[in-house]
Amino acid sequence: MVKRQDPYASRLVIFLLAFSLINLHGPHHFVQAMCPEKCTCDDVNLIVTCIKAGLEVMPNTLNPRLRTIIYKYNNFPTVDVSLRFLSKLVSVDLSHNHIVSISDKAFARNSDMNHLKLDGNKIAHVSNKTFYGLSNVEVISLRGNAIENLPEHLFKFAPKVQKIDLARNSINSMHAQAFQGILKDHLKILHLENNFLTSVPIEALRPLVGLAELHLSGNPIKVLPANAFVHFHSLTVLEMNQCKIAEVHNLAFNGLGTLRSLKLGDNNLSEVPSEALRRVPNLHSIHLDRNPFETLASDALTPVCSQLKRLDISGCSKLTSIQSHAFQGCAGLKHVTISMNRALETIDASAFDSSMTSLHSLDLSDNGLKNVPSSLVPWLRLKSLDLSGNPWRCDCDLSFLPKILHTLSQKSNNNTDKKDANISGDNNKIIAGQCVESGQSLYDVKFECEDRIFLSRNSQIQAENAKINSESSELPEEFSNSKDSKKFNSR
Repeated sequence: MVKRQDPYASRLVIFLLAFSLINLHGPHHFVQAMCPEKCTCDDVNLIVTCIKAGLEVMPNTLNPRLRTIIYKYNNFPTVDVSLRFLSKLVSVDLSHNHIVSISDKAFARNSDMNHLKLDGNKIAHVSNKTFYGLSNVEVISLRGNAIENLPEHLFKFAPKVQKIDLARNSINSMHAQAFQGILKDHLKILHLENNFLTSVPIEALRPLVGLAELHLSGNPIKVLPANAFVHFHSLTVLEMNQCKIAEVHNLAFNGLGTLRSLKLGDNNLSEVPSEALRRVPNLHSIHLDRNPFETLASDALTPVCSQLKRLDISGCSKLTSIQSHAFQGCAGLKHVTISMNRALETIDASAFDSSMTSLHSLDLSDNGLKNVPSSLVPWLRLKSLDLSGNPWRCDCDLSFLPKILHTLSQKSNNNTDKKDANISGDNNKIIAGQCVESGQSLYDVKFECEDRIFLSRNSQIQAENAKINSESSELPEEFSNSKDSKKFNSR
């Protein structure tokens, strides 16, 4: 009976032969001699790059002192134990190689590694033995694979990991202790977007008290229950776009006092979850775009306004009006985007806070606006303004706009000439829009409204005088004959 040869023993023999070559010829000669075909080997920085090199197996005759390997767009199906011979590796990128499996303990001797990327492969199964040996790894990325489940203690042997990217897999479940074993406060960024999670995995995420960013967009999560994120003490970014969210419990965001950025775009929210937003008073940025809002009611954003700097309400196809005081309290807003709401015809003159003085950028493009109040915002403080794509009705109600547009454009040109680093390029665009009937730019249109304004003012004065005379005629007779009365009427 012929005894089957151990493939790993063969690899060890090859490695020992390669090691002997180093001793005989020195490291420089080795790298030149042993560099795989169609790869690039940098013997100074100890980097091997094999991109579209046609590799069908992982090279196993490389310099054992290598610090970085980049194998991308090749065709080897397994991450095997070859990496054990490269114990000095710090960064490994094995993306887009049609890998379907990772051998248990493939990284057993890679304790120095801090970055591991396996993006865009076909890996369906991982276990806690997958990351065995990665005691100092900081970044693990398996974005774009076929993983369906996260088992118990998956990252037990990668306790210092700070960023995990599992986006664009097929994850539909995870063990309640999937993240147990990661040192407290170490994991800062977790990407789980575009998977098949039907609810926020509250129990599995419970140990991650130091998490700063949680990305859950693209999962079919229809309901946010009470205390869904209560265990996060340091969360600053929460992204839940495209989750089909239709219901947000009033206590859903309980405990998120540190949250700065919230994205709830492209969901099924029929109204702004104002009560729930009371739990995130320190929010700086909120995206509520592409939700089926019909109106933004008074005080809709007030609970979250005290620190708010950026607001995006775009692509809401059913939105028809923004009512008075909808943004009451949002005095610190700097960037506002209300665009591509085709049914939006009305923004109340008092929709924004009257004390707002920090607004730099206002995008009102591609709505259904025919008019806009002159008192809506402090126009002359703007550095960027987009009014394009609206069916503007160019009557005297818009007569204030050309002067504002000219002034802003002049300021923008002056700043560009001065090469102001803070105001340049797209950040200081001034786009006027056009009159719906004539097609003329709002920048160029000439309004003949002075006579109308003069007459209107005269009418107002006459009305005031008539009121004064009426009031004086109703005074008691003894008062009307007095000197004070004559003095009053003489005015």
